[in-house]
Amino acid sequence: MQDLIGPEMCAQKIASRRIDHRQSRLRTQVPPRPVTRLVRATLSALLPLILFVPPLLFYFDLASSMALGTCAAAVIVMIAFAVRRRRRPGAGQTARLTIGATILLIVTIVCLHIGIASVIRPVDQLRAAMSLVPLTLTIFSGYGLGCILATARSAEIDRAVFLCFVLMCAFGLLAVAGVAPPTSIALFKPVFPFAEPSYFALAFLPLLMYCSVSVTGGARVIVLLIGLGMGLAVENLTLLTGWLLIAFICLRSPAIPLLLTSLGLVATQLDLSYYLDRLDFGGEVQNLSSLVYLQGWQLVGESLARSAGWGLGFQQLGVQGSDVVAADLIVAVLGDNANLLDGGFAFAKLVSEFGVLGLLLMCTYLLLAWRALRGLRLKSVGSGNHDPATTLARAVVACFLIEIFVRGSGYFSGTTLLLAAAATVLLRKAPLPRFDVVAATLRKRPRRRLPDAARTHDLNLPRIDAHPSVDRTT
Repeated sequence: MQDLIGPEMCAQKIASRRIDHRQSRLRTQVPPRPVTRLVRATLSALLPLILFVPPLLFYFDLASSMALGTCAAAVIVMIAFAVRRRRRPGAGQTARLTIGATILLIVTIVCLHIGIASVIRPVDQLRAAMSLVPLTLTIFSGYGLGCILATARSAEIDRAVFLCFVLMCAFGLLAVAGVAPPTSIALFKPVFPFAEPSYFALAFLPLLMYCSVSVTGGARVIVLLIGLGMGLAVENLTLLTGWLLIAFICLRSPAIPLLLTSLGLVATQLDLSYYLDRLDFGGEVQNLSSLVYLQGWQLVGESLARSAGWGLGFQQLGVQGSDVVAADLIVAVLGDNANLLDGGFAFAKLVSEFGVLGLLLMCTYLLLAWRALRGLRLKSVGSGNHDPATTLARAVVACFLIEIFVRGSGYFSGTTLLLAAAATVLLRKAPLPRFDVVAATLRKRPRRRLPDAARTHDLNLPRIDAHPSVDRTT
């Protein structure tokens, strides 16, 4: 009986010691800080801040571009990211070194490129040097926002995106009603806080993509109809182009012919002269939007020819003027240059300033955009499980196609900051392969030693036992 009671008592003592150890660990743990909860709740404030602050300063003529507002939003995002990291002081040291090395590499490449470009053509070194500050802030804040999104709860991301979507719809309705705060500069059809409908479209499209992909059934149809109605109400071809991209991603294959047929029937009952004028690229084109788009493509050819394919250098497009035909027509129509510094769309600016390197960056982005579109398509048809952070990142990357090839706003804007955050989320969710692991798998494996019996059999030799005390010779 004593032998049976002994093990049971030992097991009880061990279990009680484990319970006491767990309780002591719980008592020694640091309770959650209220500031961490505050940072988690600020995601609903950070996203509107990034989308609305850069165009707001430009709207009230407090800045000549969105760069100042983007820097202000970037600083706030970095503060929120730093406060979030303060709870775990030892965490993320490798990540901080990685983002620091990435920024240093990008700045070094930009400086080397513009240094070589200065040998080919004169460049504005001061303008390029001053632009390195918003470039660094945009990359680092995009990394911080990406880390916040990657670790945020699904409900927080949904709440932040749908809040911004509702606010954008409200701004669009106010613009249709003609309600807009007065400003000191002359604006054509502004959508407060955006100076023009195209800037409104660039910020609205990623939200529309996310909301359309995240919902199903009748709710998706309602969201798509809201997007279509917004595009027709504000009369913006950029928004309608993005809406078509979203519709092809979200609708199933049998519904696409029905959609095209319905749009064709509706188009016959509407006055489409506003949109047709912007699609007229003939020799006698007089529409300002068409001229700006033609100017962007002509600037690409002129810049590559002047720099022998190397590019003009960072932030050098339009600084030395241009001799393209479209620019002269814009001056004749408007009385001044228009979109000469930003090229009209991102492809024109990037390739004109970075040449062959810009084309390589475009190919890399197109590959990333194709993967994002495939992921969104799978999400829309209900195949696979995709978290909201990845869905939002893919929506930002996919909708940036409109800014690349249709209408852009320069390097420094809220959408560019979101693009940096989206790249961070996608790399964290699907990281690149580690080169040390790949090298280890490709390393030549050592040869396996054959058993003694196999070696002696191959050599046709008698097998000698390992014990010398036994004499097996006869």
